[in-house]
Amino acid sequence: EKPIDPNEVHQVILAPGQFSLHHVRLAHKSGPNQGSDRRIGIAIRFMPPHVRPVLGQDCAMLVRGEDPYGHFLSEVAPKAADDPEAVRQYERTRRMKAENYMQDADQKRGEERARAVA
Repeated sequence: EKPIDPNEVHQVILAPGQFSLHHVRLAHKSGPNQGSDRRIGIAIRFMPPHVRPVLGQDCAMLVRGEDPYGHFLSEVAPKAADDPEAVRQYERTRRMKAENYMQDADQKRGEERARAVA
């Protein structure tokens, strides 16, 4: 990856209630939230159904077409904000993501220490 060229940095000032959509690999930042309401972030990733999860089991929602592969556990859209099944699905997903995120963490930490000492 190449370093960020300061001459190509652009400031975008958003008014309250506005949001930005950008590629996941776009370097971006924001200052502290000066407002009285919380700041909300959301990530949406689209991928074709032939893609496989790399670490452990994962889930996804099919938004178009068909999934003949079944590499991901299928999520369904909630029927309402307080839908009990949607809450159970969210908890399952949250646990799964946490387990995947921490998978091999001790091994990677040991590799990072070995590189730092070398």
